[in-house]
Amino acid sequence: DNGNNTVLGYRINAASGLLTPIGTFAAGASPFQAAVSSDGKFLFVTNSGQGAVGGYSIGAGGVLTQSSLTTAGVNPYSIVTGPLGFLYTADISVSNIQGFAITLVGLTPTPGTPYPAGGVFLSTLAIDPTGRVVFTSSLSDPLLSEFLVSPNGALVPVAGALGGLGAGAV
Repeated sequence: DNGNNTVLGYRINAASGLLTPIGTFAAGASPFQAAVSSDGKFLFVTNSGQGAVGGYSIGAGGVLTQSSLTTAGVNPYSIVTGPLGFLYTADISVSNIQGFAITLVGLTPTPGTPYPAGGVFLSTLAIDPTGRVVFTSSLSDPLLSEFLVSPNGALVPVAGALGGLGAGAV
């Protein structure tokens, strides 16, 4: 809840898909997007108002306990995690991507982070199901930037940007 600086927790009924509230959890300034680690043990939230990512351990019944707060640029906006244990945020203010390895004690920056990305006002990130390719788009340019994920989590840009997709499309 961006206005109240909280994360709202819900339980999903597997049979019906209905959501049941389980609690409200404190967050940093202006929480915007969230992503769960591939092992389901951690939730990460971009706190765009303080340039950070909040990390939470997910306990029994979905109860969240804040476990870390990591600086992540100026204004982290979009966030993704992948099956290889890495997390990436798109910084809407400075048009770059921050990369982190997910560890038991928090987030560790990947080598070379931040990674410059094409376009202005990066708004969206996506990661392929294998965790080996990251895509980003911006609010103002019809470009799609593509990065390969190195074994250490560093991003390597793929030459050229794909165009014509429409601003904000990923």
